[in-house]
Amino acid sequence: MTKIKLVAIDMDGTLLNSKSELSQKTIDVVKEATKQGVQIVLTTGRPLTGVQPFLEQLGLWQPGHYAITLNGATVQENYTDKMIDHFSMSYVAFHSFLEFARANDLGIHVQDNDFLYTPDSPITKYTKHEAAETFQTIKPMDASEMIQLGFFHKIQVVGSTEKMDYAMKNMPKDMNELYEIVRQIPEALDIMAIDAGKGNALMGIGQALDLHLPQMMAVGDGGNDVTMLRNAGLSVAMENGVPEAKAIADVITENNDEDGVAKAIERFVLE
Repeated sequence: MTKIKLVAIDMDGTLLNSKSELSQKTIDVVKEATKQGVQIVLTTGRPLTGVQPFLEQLGLWQPGHYAITLNGATVQENYTDKMIDHFSMSYVAFHSFLEFARANDLGIHVQDNDFLYTPDSPITKYTKHEAAETFQTIKPMDASEMIQLGFFHKIQVVGSTEKMDYAMKNMPKDMNELYEIVRQIPEALDIMAIDAGKGNALMGIGQALDLHLPQMMAVGDGGNDVTMLRNAGLSVAMENGVPEAKAIADVITENNDEDGVAKAIERFVLE
């Protein structure tokens, strides 16, 4: 088997346990892999601010290490925040989803790696929760002023599970064709550029580091991990993963409460 030189790891449901924490075993194994020269890349729907505390625990919050954030819309160097690759949308995308949100009595906000911007007044509890989870500041902004942002990496439409279910059933077909839309949790839709995604981001970081896909291992549990699992030379799905992730994986590892990531790295990466 080709020597693995990069491991791309999803966070929620994969690297983190059910308490959204890193186990000591996971920390120790990731640090050992890094010591052996393996590049560990966290891949997540969170912005870099929402990943930083975990990168610090893993010893990865320093130049020369990278993260795939906002569901693959951005690839950044840790600590310096240098953009390695990105996939963005125009104001037209935001306006289309703003109309969709308003028509379905849903909230909306735009997320980059610094702030959450929202035209909603009052600000929804879902936007407040997202800001708290990702350690971001909310910036209220009139919808007409959103064009000043220039481009958009990630849009979120948010609301109750019931309203989201109804909205999904009535979403115009062209929206699904023009954008990458992921529903990771019942109360939110993540919208990115059609070419965004963890799979393309993984290819981009490979080019930046002069690594080939057979030298990469990917570990994930969700539907938004499928493209990453498909592209990696060795794909590992969590035992607690969704059927789509498990179906495409080369290997199934233990669940996220049984150090599945650490055990996969020990099995396939460490010398």
